[in-house]
Amino acid sequence: MLSLIAILLLLVIPLLMLSLHLTRWRHASQWFLVVVGILLVWPLVLFTHFSPPQSISYISWVPKSLFPLSPALLVDDISWPFSIALVTLGLTLVLTAVARVEQAEPSPEQRPTPSLRDASARITTANWPTWAGSLLIISMGLVAVQPGNLLTILLSWAAIDVIELLVLLAQVSDSAGRERAVIAFSSRAASIGILVLAQIQIWQTGRISHLSSISPQSAIYLLIAAGLRLGVLPLHLPFLQEVPLRRSLGTILRLVPAAAGLSLLVRVATVGIESSIAMYLLVFCAFAAAFGAGLWALAADELAGRPYWILGTASLATASAITGQTDACLAWGIASILSGGLLFFTSLRHPWLRILVVFGFLGLSGLPFTPNWAGVQFYTTLVSSTPSWLSTLFFVGFIAAHALLITGYLRHSLRSTLLAGDNTRNPQVERWIWIIYPVGLAALPITHFLIGFWTMPDYRDIPRAAYFSGLAASALGFGLWYISQQLSSSQITKPVHSINKIPSELLSFAWLYKPIWYLYHQLQRLSALAYALLEGDGGILWAIVLFFFILMFMQR
Repeated sequence: MLSLIAILLLLVIPLLMLSLHLTRWRHASQWFLVVVGILLVWPLVLFTHFSPPQSISYISWVPKSLFPLSPALLVDDISWPFSIALVTLGLTLVLTAVARVEQAEPSPEQRPTPSLRDASARITTANWPTWAGSLLIISMGLVAVQPGNLLTILLSWAAIDVIELLVLLAQVSDSAGRERAVIAFSSRAASIGILVLAQIQIWQTGRISHLSSISPQSAIYLLIAAGLRLGVLPLHLPFLQEVPLRRSLGTILRLVPAAAGLSLLVRVATVGIESSIAMYLLVFCAFAAAFGAGLWALAADELAGRPYWILGTASLATASAITGQTDACLAWGIASILSGGLLFFTSLRHPWLRILVVFGFLGLSGLPFTPNWAGVQFYTTLVSSTPSWLSTLFFVGFIAAHALLITGYLRHSLRSTLLAGDNTRNPQVERWIWIIYPVGLAALPITHFLIGFWTMPDYRDIPRAAYFSGLAASALGFGLWYISQQLSSSQITKPVHSINKIPSELLSFAWLYKPIWYLYHQLQRLSALAYALLEGDGGILWAIVLFFFILMFMQR
């Protein structure tokens, strides 16, 4: 019940914000409304952890012959970590907004100017639609990570995709950007189609599509659907162009849909994948993890590397789901959202704020008694469940990908310069920013360690090799970062950051979409020609001719 109240609050707050906007209240009042609302939602979601697992269904669709299922929510130990992570993202969004001067469409060449640095800390008029849209996406994200059946996933995924498409079309003005938004929507729609196939397979077997008990036959469909949504199976990057307001809206648009797919992966991990095809899927995951982690480490900045961060962490979560490691899959999913969110929301680069970087690094490291400690356990599982020569390759490959993720995280988080288009306020203008802003950022690692504490496995059940897997990945990642820092002034490393353009364009399947879009444009021209002919003076004559052609065809 508490979870349902939290979702309803997140839906009501944007309506109240719209009412305040229409009545021309001060925009600071809208920010205060969002803060109060999200502070009410956060403990509601937190307290659901202490209640027993329950299925919530207040909607009954009729007739039962057409709608055998009704939407339902499932609140348990899998849905709760993702729910509290998404609400914490919303809390960080609104608290860190006091340090940003955001514009609807910042120019890529725009640099922070003295006028912007000395700007007042008052909330600007461009922020309230961003907050309202973000809360709507987060509310649908809560439904997507708490599904009781496949119908709930279908509806929530479709709602998230439609909201994302509308936001992108409203923010992007050029035709190329709009086409990329439609391509991204199409790939997400394909994942929904895979879920429909899974539902058909479940109906054929006569089982109930309740996500608390997934059959091994339907697990492969759910894995492909989640992998397609995350870009892992098959490996692809359908949307490479970043949206305006990259720190706030862009982060929500990237992490909330990813959380919807990652939560489904954890459900799949409860049953795993049959060994006959598991090895082939692990090969795809290893390649995707190496590709995503490598380009994340080489990216120009954290926002440019955000798609690769999601791809790299999601690949490790997918590999954990294939091997049936529920705790490891959950740990990688939460690390992707919270450790990544901490880095993506950080716009002020003050030296004493780097203490938060340490906690973000620990949340990703996999060191003993850290939140991602369970995430490295599937490395040792690979050794026991695969042939010896293949297990060694998987073990080394996934640890190397983990190390590259750490290298990129250290490289981007310790950068001291502002990005082009990041217009930050000067906190010295109003010093209360230095109270609100760090609290907003600190909410992410605090929540991460809180989740890690409540989901941490018993140390007596963990293999001894798991103690050293995280240590090896962290040491290797730190070493690679140190070497890159020593070579940062060398001319050899400068062209390296541009090598990700070719593989990105190749694996984004833009080359495959071009013929499809060419055919689409030709059909559009043909449709426009037919419309012009039918609307002209001879429209009635053409209509009569078409009618007789159709009549003759039906008689045959």
